[in-house]
Amino acid sequence: MSGLDQWRETDFSTAQLSNSAVSGDLAAPAGDHLVNLAKYALGLNPWIPAAPPIGVSLSGSYLHLTFPRMKIATDVTYHVQGSPDLFNWLDVWTSGTNAYTGGTNAAVFVTVPDSVRESSANSRFMRLVISKP
Repeated sequence: MSGLDQWRETDFSTAQLSNSAVSGDLAAPAGDHLVNLAKYALGLNPWIPAAPPIGVSLSGSYLHLTFPRMKIATDVTYHVQGSPDLFNWLDVWTSGTNAYTGGTNAAVFVTVPDSVRESSANSRFMRLVISKP
């Protein structure tokens, strides 16, 4: 059973599991617009409204995006993307086959620098995209 399936079994009843509008990857049963796939990958409860535990900071002339990477979530891919205009996004880091380095912890916080210096761009944005391979 995949990590996502284990997570679903823990957080949803049998009736809820048979309803993709409640337990599906793109459902947001807490009404917070944060879908189940993201809540699973970020270690959040699907029933509790939450803001994504993601931060963006400036360090050493580069923006950095920080997020929790869950040990159980080996069945999702984390993509950190950068953009000058919110329309043209490029991956600056992808979890892919990168080994999980959280030791015995449930999660490790990952910090990824942007690929473009903040000072060489008129504006710069970063986001986290979570997908299933």
